[in-house]
Amino acid sequence: MARVPDIEVASEPDVDLGVALFLMLAQPSDWVHRRVEHVSFVDASNLRRRTSLDLSIPDNDLLFYGHVGIIPLALLTKRVLVEVDVTDESGASLPVLTRSQNAFVAWSLLAAVASYDLVATLGEDVSLSPAIINELRGLALASERTGSTLLESILSSSRSDVQREVLGSEDSLFAGIAGELAVNFLLLTELEPEPKQRRIVKFSYIQPLQSRPGRSWDRLMGRIGWRPIQFDFEIPAVGEARSYHFEFVPPEGLDTFAGEVLVTDGARETIDDAQIVGNRAHVYIPNESPEATGIVSLWLKPPRVGLLRALLMTSLVITTVLWLFFLKLFEIKGDAGSAILLGIPGVVATFIVRPGEHRLASDLLLGIRALGGAAGLSAYLAAVALVTVSGTALTVCWFILAAMATLCFASLVVSYWGLPPRYLGEDPEEGAERGQEN
Repeated sequence: MARVPDIEVASEPDVDLGVALFLMLAQPSDWVHRRVEHVSFVDASNLRRRTSLDLSIPDNDLLFYGHVGIIPLALLTKRVLVEVDVTDESGASLPVLTRSQNAFVAWSLLAAVASYDLVATLGEDVSLSPAIINELRGLALASERTGSTLLESILSSSRSDVQREVLGSEDSLFAGIAGELAVNFLLLTELEPEPKQRRIVKFSYIQPLQSRPGRSWDRLMGRIGWRPIQFDFEIPAVGEARSYHFEFVPPEGLDTFAGEVLVTDGARETIDDAQIVGNRAHVYIPNESPEATGIVSLWLKPPRVGLLRALLMTSLVITTVLWLFFLKLFEIKGDAGSAILLGIPGVVATFIVRPGEHRLASDLLLGIRALGGAAGLSAYLAAVALVTVSGTALTVCWFILAAMATLCFASLVVSYWGLPPRYLGEDPEEGAERGQEN
């Protein structure tokens, strides 16, 4: 057999290849023993996902093109992948099918599943019409934006066609698979055809970070450290192996406070805790159905040791000094008092400025740094007022600045102890009790 052709030069889909691929996708646990996903932050808006597959190449002659086996690694959203890297157990790079070759495989899969539905419903002598085959070619080539529209056109009820009615019925295999391939694509690689041999395939890529979930108020409290900040990570491949593992390590400067995983297969929905060991989150899910999908929710917060504790103690000193000076305001008026106060913001600055810090940590710690900076600013303004303002105006100004420092200190106290996150499927009271346990 020839190598996988480009869809532009192929006159018809390869139904045999489509059948083989469908069998692999329908029963992934038959050949994928273990799937491990490791997620980390590249910066404040992008993730790197590293996946390791422990697999045995299926013993299926239909799968092979010449001396190469076509292996589906993942179902990914139709967008340009950044920094894609696929390797085997020795670290050697593995080829990934081109967009055109990938579209040909998707076309073959769609045609095979559609043919199966027609034969099962209408009889053994029925074959796909040329018009539908041509439209499936367009669907395989479609972008994420146009794929769903094209699929609706293929299954349109306004077009009186028995074949389209069968493909669009509720119990049709085609409708479900075509719906997935309309907005997603299969990441496919080539392996030497050594059936049943145990292999390790690793791949990684960068993807944009999803919008942070939750209400605006909760996100705001997260930015100032009052409540752990929630991040959701989709795990659509949770049922594509005998066991699925998810691992996460936060960037330096942040701690993993808690984690949960939501798994659903359409008929049921389960919520379990993620294991937090040290600063690492781990999720283990065995023996899920291929239709299952999931979401891992993790809550990150700044650690008490380090920046948060330093800013808390500094703001306490600032607040204490301002109130003590306020009690004897006119006695300390002059250069000595202002010199003491002017030195405090410099101390605060040493904690706020952190060169080389991870961008996500800088983003999430911005609110806490703002509180510390506001406390330092109150000390600086108090020093300026001490030498430029007099009388009742000085008393009012100093009181306002002392109150400002007190508010910053109180906010940092809340940030230090923290409020519990809003967990999946829990009401606020249950979440509070669980936060106390953590």
